[in-house]
Amino acid sequence: MSYCLCPSCYGLADAKPEVLFTGGQRSQNVKVWDVRANAVTYELGTGNNSVEAMAWDGKRHSLFAATECPGMDRLGGH
Repeated sequence: MSYCLCPSCYGLADAKPEVLFTGGQRSQNVKVWDVRANAVTYELGTGNNSVEAMAWDGKRHSLFAATECPGMDRLGGH
């Protein structure tokens, strides 16, 4: 897909032609969209982590999300 259904979308993954996953830095969640209905069917919070990238593994039916906590560095310091 070449478009995004949410503002400030940073992650995008296609599962099937009718299902789309989006993730945001500000929203800090992953949304599952029904493309035919143009509606969110499920929403998963990532805590206080922003979604940086996503990938769909069709063989294993698994979504992988790379996240980052904006208030913490890579060593765990604030």
